[in-house]
Amino acid sequence: MRAVLEENPSLTTPGGLHAGTSVKGFSASEIPEGLLQHRGRSSTLWLFLLDLSLAMGIFYTFSLIWKTNLEPAFIAVVPVMICLGAVAASGGYRPKEDFLSLRFAVEHLMYLAGGAIASTAIISVALTYGSLRPPSRGLLLSWPLVFFGLSLLLRRAIDAHLRRIKGTPTVAMVGSDPELARLTTELAQQEWHGNTIRIDPARISTPEQLFHAFNGKPDSALAIVLGPSLESLSMRQFSTLIGTHLGCAPVYTWEGFHEAHLKKVSLDSVTPDWIFQSGFRLGSKSVHEAVKRGFDIIASLTLAVISLLPMLCISGYIRCISPGPVLFFQERRGRFGKTFSLVKFRTMSVGSSGGTTTLGDKRIIPGGGFLRRYRLDELPQIYNILKGDMSLIGPRPEWIRCAERYSQEIELYDLRHLVRPGLTGWAQVNYPYGQDVNDAKAKLSYDLFYIRNFSLLLDFVIVVKTAYVMIFGRGGR
Repeated sequence: MRAVLEENPSLTTPGGLHAGTSVKGFSASEIPEGLLQHRGRSSTLWLFLLDLSLAMGIFYTFSLIWKTNLEPAFIAVVPVMICLGAVAASGGYRPKEDFLSLRFAVEHLMYLAGGAIASTAIISVALTYGSLRPPSRGLLLSWPLVFFGLSLLLRRAIDAHLRRIKGTPTVAMVGSDPELARLTTELAQQEWHGNTIRIDPARISTPEQLFHAFNGKPDSALAIVLGPSLESLSMRQFSTLIGTHLGCAPVYTWEGFHEAHLKKVSLDSVTPDWIFQSGFRLGSKSVHEAVKRGFDIIASLTLAVISLLPMLCISGYIRCISPGPVLFFQERRGRFGKTFSLVKFRTMSVGSSGGTTTLGDKRIIPGGGFLRRYRLDELPQIYNILKGDMSLIGPRPEWIRCAERYSQEIELYDLRHLVRPGLTGWAQVNYPYGQDVNDAKAKLSYDLFYIRNFSLLLDFVIVVKTAYVMIFGRGGR
């Protein structure tokens, strides 16, 4: 560590933190020993053993129900270990993970579903191919769903117990009161279950002062965030933060916390050269782009067949309840700024000017609010997806008039047009419906996170969260 720091005498971090103080001569011995205890290992081991016992119990119970063959013995070991590995990949054994969050539940389900499919393929194709008594595929695919529900309940019970012992998880902001208020608001939008506090930069000169800010319960510290207005750190402050980062709670820059915890990009950090920074998976000829397009076509055709009857019923209802055409066409901004005609079921009376709507908008026809709330009015956009104007997943296409306004008022707004717009997107499942420039900025931060982390894995998370939004009627419209 000494060599690395001595070669970089000026510390500069991407979050507006520019510590001009030289770190030459920094010694690891300055990190407080009490912070380097690697808390959480024992609880992680106990949680793994509980999961192992629960998984084996569920698997053998289901094997009796399905009356399946479990010979040789590894037939039981392989699916159990694969699913436990999926739990680990979803953060199920990560210290201080928020097990109460919807994000964890979605990722937990997603990884276990993938583990179930993988274990079924491995056992059926590689391990028992040609066997006269292969294990039941129903068993291999169904038991992880029960394990998902019980393991999630177990984690929520453990989380509630630890909150009583260690205190409610706390995020500390090293910065100003306005920055704390902003962070608190953004965490509230994520339905985060915890506290936020502000730490005066002068109070991080010693570990004792830092611990006192958490009311004597440093184990409750989930993260420490360095505010964008923080300009410099003293040598002692830098030492204390490094020790805290290694042993107690991770220390983030403002941008780092946004991406790691809020799953969005801080617009404060977006500059014209942002797209050239490392970490981007976006590429005009990427494998993901080709696979995504193929999936769009297959999924759209499947969805068209499944939704054919509901769409016929909706068309008949609109025709009977309101005179005029069933479908509504509107010019929207697409990929690379190209204009295309988006099609929807008409939910407003003929002659309405369109645009954004308000609560109790009298232009909406009877039943139109229901169609909009559960996004049934967007089913005809299957045509736009098949045509190539849209994708299933991506930033929502904006009305031309709004897009032109936002392009003028929001810096680098047009970066969201680097990918095809989608039927649903990361902003739609994370941010409530909005209709002004501030809401457009908030959604842009999620759209840019999607562009930066462009992947099939993130697409799957969006699909699951979209199903949640449609079932419970929450999220964007």
